[in-house]
Amino acid sequence: MATTEICNFSGRKCYPGTGTELIKIDERTVKFQTKKARSLHTQGYNPRRMGFTGLYRIDHPKGDSNKRLKHKVRMSLKKSRRVFAGADAKIILQKTKAQTAKPMGEYKRVSKKKQH
Repeated sequence: MATTEICNFSGRKCYPGTGTELIKIDERTVKFQTKKARSLHTQGYNPRRMGFTGLYRIDHPKGDSNKRLKHKVRMSLKKSRRVFAGADAKIILQKTKAQTAKPMGEYKRVSKKKQH
């Protein structure tokens, strides 16, 4: 008894007597339902980007699109304090103030130049 097979590209059923079969060099067989699926497969297209394929429909479901949105989580970078070996508290505070003051000073200079 002939059985139905599944198209390797589109994911649809291939009933007996329909579709084509491609035998690759390493003797793997690939079943296609239509010429369109075979052509796109041989050209190297990704089935997840073709609208008629089952893989595309799994990735892009109908319905509540608001619920299915994936929000990117933005991680805030926390600055870690560097350890200054053998330094006094005064020297450490001076260095940290100098590091924070530099970017603001550069920003002010750049903004003044743009205004003129």
